[in-house]
Amino acid sequence: MSRDQILDILAGLPARYWPVFLWNLVWFSLFQAETGGFYTVAVTTTGQILITGIFVNDAPKETDWTQHAPREPWAALDPQAIAAMIEALAGGLPNCAVIAVLLDGPCPAGAPAILNSS
Repeated sequence: MSRDQILDILAGLPARYWPVFLWNLVWFSLFQAETGGFYTVAVTTTGQILITGIFVNDAPKETDWTQHAPREPWAALDPQAIAAMIEALAGGLPNCAVIAVLLDGPCPAGAPAILNSS
């Protein structure tokens, strides 16, 4: 809780319940620091703090870069693997730059004009 929230709550409580609220605030702060997350709370007219909602943080997942970068990057340069990938596209050529590694001559017919200029 922020300082302003605490002062607003103390302004609304009778002075005899301030120690109850402050004692509960100490224990709530320790609980919040130990468990982490986001909490919604309510304060009764007797200074008791009631937790009305708990939203605990999920543990961070381990970073797995294998989906974005293969473990053997040199395998992607294998001409047979590239040819198999192109055949899997059902004959469609998505981009001349993908097959430019396999070509010894100019780009095939139907390639963009920028690529045909070489």
